[in-house]
Amino acid sequence: MAQIGGTVIAVIAGRVFQSAAVANLEAALDGHGFPDEAISGAVARVQSVLFGELEGDMRTRAIAAITQATQKSFVQVMLAGAVVVISGLFVKVERPFEKLGGPEGVLT
Repeated sequence: MAQIGGTVIAVIAGRVFQSAAVANLEAALDGHGFPDEAISGAVARVQSVLFGELEGDMRTRAIAAITQATQKSFVQVMLAGAVVVISGLFVKVERPFEKLGGPEGVLT
């Protein structure tokens, strides 16, 4: 169950990163005529043609846009970890093999 939850959190965090990074880059590069494919490509891989064409302040704004999106996805992962720790405090503590007569009873 925890593995499925971890996978779901990773997929959601990845999607949030992708959406936020594209939106941030579109805002940072607004009015400079870059096509949507170039912006999406820049988010998918840093070694894109778009970064080769950017200089100075525009390059700094583009890098900041992707960095801010990365921060948003890390916040979600940290929040999910906190939820797991807090919910673990409410789990009933018991010995796993006590009712079966110890670990030997499980293996036989």
